[in-house]
Amino acid sequence: MALTLSTSGITNSGTIQAAHVSQSIDALKGTHAYDLTPSGSINLTGSMNYRYKTEAVVVANTDTLPISISTKPSGTTFIITNTTNDSTSNQLRFDVPAAASTVAGTHFKFLISQIGADTAIGVAVNRPILFKGTAADLMARIIDGSSGLYSTTNPDNGVLIDASRYSSGDSFEAICDGIYWHITGQKRIAGGLS
Repeated sequence: MALTLSTSGITNSGTIQAAHVSQSIDALKGTHAYDLTPSGSINLTGSMNYRYKTEAVVVANTDTLPISISTKPSGTTFIITNTTNDSTSNQLRFDVPAAASTVAGTHFKFLISQIGADTAIGVAVNRPILFKGTAADLMARIIDGSSGLYSTTNPDNGVLIDASRYSSGDSFEAICDGIYWHITGQKRIAGGLS
């Protein structure tokens, strides 16, 4: 959990302590993780390095499911691998928090990486994947192989992709606008969406 800059002990005509200054330096250098919330514009004269927050999620029959995405920070990329690709009816389930209780702009990515022992791209996954909402606030817009665009007519509380209907190289994203979760992405093998 990130720290917050503190003004505790800083008063007019008071003595500035080393800790008052060092916390700001630590925050700007990245020595310790601090939550920073600028309220104006930021002008950079140098370079800025940014990378997605990533977390590898190894899919195996012994995994504890479901996986609550709300326990991870916004911007997390889940890299889904299953090197044995064991056939199972157990869903790989990602629980999505209610959109109304989520900050607009919160987003997560799901990349289907190596599936099976073969490192070749395109191996189908032998288990279903489910994006499960707590309310009917999931809106799916997924490019579905040769079938074109899969789109829900109304918000739903789940988006299910059947076993063997997604594969290595596919990717999905969940983005919240504060009202709905937009589940978007692309998959190579057509069909199996509900």
